[in-house]
Amino acid sequence: TKVTLKAEMNPSTAERSTKLTFALVGAEEVKQEVTVKQAGSSITVTPAEDVTFPAAGETKVEYFTVKSTGAWKVTSSNAAWIVLDKTEGAAGETKVTLKAEMNLSIAERSTKLTFSLVGAEEVKQEVTVKQAGDSITVTPAEDVTLPAAGETKAEYFTVTSTRAWYVTSSNAAWKVLDRTEGTGGETKVTLKAEMNPSTAERSTKLAFTLVGAEGLKQEVTIKQAGSSITVTPAEDVTLPAAGETKAEYFTVKSTGAWKVTS
Repeated sequence: TKVTLKAEMNPSTAERSTKLTFALVGAEEVKQEVTVKQAGSSITVTPAEDVTFPAAGETKVEYFTVKSTGAWKVTSSNAAWIVLDKTEGAAGETKVTLKAEMNLSIAERSTKLTFSLVGAEEVKQEVTVKQAGDSITVTPAEDVTLPAAGETKAEYFTVTSTRAWYVTSSNAAWKVLDRTEGTGGETKVTLKAEMNPSTAERSTKLAFTLVGAEGLKQEVTIKQAGSSITVTPAEDVTLPAAGETKAEYFTVKSTGAWKVTS
């Protein structure tokens, strides 16, 4: 008699075995034993460590190597965030690319990827993928007041951002920065104010904002004192016909260079 031997996929990671005893009916002591074993199923994903992407996004070509004893699939705890170029594969070795687009939120996002064997979901490996939230910071962050005579503060601001940014001003007529946009990373910005031509204080609110994420911004207010000149004593003065010298009679206090017309 021909007997077929068949084993379905082992749904466990543990090896399983059975001892087959072929015996004569009614003479069970006449027998022959054969042991059948089956290796445990397995799936491994390397690298197995959790991974964190920058907020700007990144592509890691063929990042994961999936080795499995059978067909596999991936499930995600954050179905709205697609990070893999394939979500299933066959037995053997499969390369999987990991990709994250730009995170448009200030909040970190994450997903737990579960690589499991089809039909044996308890045979699995999990990897968590995280991505930092978008951000922009400007230092120093305190409001700054410039003298009426004007001043240049070379590379005064340091803008650190996860991607491209731009600046808007509440007083567009008053230009105080050497640049109004930049890329991700760290950028130095020079602050410069010419002499204030008015006696009134002037100011502008600068909003450093991420491109495409206008809700992510940092504001800094720049003020400049009004220009002034005072002469004391301020009263009219009458000199005698014979003439007179009043040494250091007037005291002129000014916020900038001055001149006299007569």
